[in-house]
Amino acid sequence: MKTVLTILKWIFGVIFLIFGFVGLFKSFLTGAIFLLIGLFILPPTYEQFIEKTKLNLPSWSKYTIVIVGFIVACFLVDTSSTDKDAEMDLVVKKHLNL
Repeated sequence: MKTVLTILKWIFGVIFLIFGFVGLFKSFLTGAIFLLIGLFILPPTYEQFIEKTKLNLPSWSKYTIVIVGFIVACFLVDTSSTDKDAEMDLVVKKHLNL
């Protein structure tokens, strides 16, 4: 069971790191949060976190930190391009009705 959790931590850590690097080009804050979550999940960086802070968090608190960070990052995703598309649709619709 411990091996499965370690593999899942690596998979999700790498996925969050990829989202973070891609997100940096769209919204810096969203990308930075995803990068921090990815680094927090990866076993080697979490071990360094434990060494530096002398703070070994229980499993439920680690999962809570990751879930809350993911929710915050999702709310911060830049939706300005979809807003601009909606505005453009309104302008085209108005123009065609004239």
